[in-house]
Amino acid sequence: MLSTLARRYAQTVFVAHTVATPTSFRQVRSLSSDFHKNNAPVLKPKWNLNTTEPEPLTTPGPNQESGPKVWAFLLEQARKNASLTSEKAENVWKEREKVIARNLPKPHNTYSGRTVSLHSRTLGAAFGRLRRVLATNKVVKELRMTERHEKKGDKRRRLKSERWRRRFAHEVRKKVQLVNEIRARGS
Repeated sequence: MLSTLARRYAQTVFVAHTVATPTSFRQVRSLSSDFHKNNAPVLKPKWNLNTTEPEPLTTPGPNQESGPKVWAFLLEQARKNASLTSEKAENVWKEREKVIARNLPKPHNTYSGRTVSLHSRTLGAAFGRLRRVLATNKVVKELRMTERHEKKGDKRRRLKSERWRRRFAHEVRKKVQLVNEIRARGS
């Protein structure tokens, strides 16, 4: 089984490398059609995809190791993968859990929605992202609205007006999109 897997994997890698190299085509002269009567060369691939054994690379490309080195690497990788399957499932799951838990994001807290992480960007860019988050969530507007008491009737009227404006804007956007689609069709 190990040799079958290694053979299949090697075939895929060799074919991928062979396709990319400029020397992977040979010229074949053919007189089978009228087009080729003038002895124009026909390019045919060197490899045969129906074989089970990969052909060794004789002319490696500029960024490619020679064939025996690649084959040795593939065999080593196949042996490693075969040794992994002999481990107990419990140990495999424990290792997997450690890797996944390490990469999970931290749980959300009170400040998660207002937090911006600093990776390798500048402080100004982080402030810009934070300003965008606060503007999207309308934090400043909500803060101003809670400074003073708003009567029930006024609040009801304001919310009704905001809902109407939001719905109207949505309908206008849909109509503009429809007009643009009609124009794009050329009608």
